[in-house]
Amino acid sequence: MLKFAPLVVSTTLTSSASRAAVWHALETAPRWPEVLPDVVDVTVTPAGRLEPGAIIVARALPGRDVIDMSYRVLAAEPLRRLVLMSSARGFRAETEYVLEDDGDGSEITLTARVMAERMLGRVSMTIWRNQHEGHIAAALRRRGQAMLTLAAQL
Repeated sequence: MLKFAPLVVSTTLTSSASRAAVWHALETAPRWPEVLPDVVDVTVTPAGRLEPGAIIVARALPGRDVIDMSYRVLAAEPLRRLVLMSSARGFRAETEYVLEDDGDGSEITLTARVMAERMLGRVSMTIWRNQHEGHIAAALRRRGQAMLTLAAQL
């Protein structure tokens, strides 16, 4: 019998940048394209701030194997935690960023909980679970490292 459970994937990265600098990188969404090469533009509405209910829209560069994405901010605890909800291509994800001090720098733990919205996606996630987990982990590392790179630049 197939078990249709969400995938939960987590990765932790460290940086010499302070936790405040990492949070600043997260909340400075219009600068994300500087470190996310497939993204051309990022906006946060309605007020440009990371707060519950805000929507982050990231527009992908044309001709890339990346799609436009929107994220709803579910929780924003400055300097500590950010939770985003997204949906694309039949999958829904809740991604949590947890920031902690780590000696002279910081540690960021990204955890994604991914659920398929359609039956075919549920079957795919069950049969090829390891491959899906690998793709999700790579995406988390890429996004997390991009935010740490931006934090070091700010």
